[in-house]
Amino acid sequence: MSIAERLKDAKLLYDQQRFEGALLSVVVAASATSRIRFPRGSGNKNGDREAFEAFLDAEFSKIGPCPLAYNGQTYSLEQFLYKWIRCQLAHEGAIPFDIVFRCPEDPMSAEISWGCSGPAQVTMDHTMILLIAHAVASAPENACVPDELRQSFRPETVS
Repeated sequence: MSIAERLKDAKLLYDQQRFEGALLSVVVAASATSRIRFPRGSGNKNGDREAFEAFLDAEFSKIGPCPLAYNGQTYSLEQFLYKWIRCQLAHEGAIPFDIVFRCPEDPMSAEISWGCSGPAQVTMDHTMILLIAHAVASAPENACVPDELRQSFRPETVS
């Protein structure tokens, strides 16, 4: 399957409110795109983690640093997505129980937050999936992604 096919799957799953499946398809597409941008043997981005994080860091540079505290450590957004989302979905089949999805109040927001009271949990807006998908679909390496599909990941176009 191509990256465009992964993005189509993500869109179908997202529209059916199958958010973990959509997220899995999106992070697989991000991993594949990172390997196009940083092929094995291309300097210090030889590992999958390094390539994935470098790709998302470059694509998310406009939103600035986003440190997240989780499991007693602080992660960048890219590190968190790799370790606790991509790896957990790919290797364990599910994200940890204390990472939950929610529907954002503002469809133009994409937020990850953690609770300060009660049981510690990380809450991820559904629109984070769209943010990652749009970054992947808009990457220069993915010029073959149809414009209609690329635009379908913009939050204002999602019903």
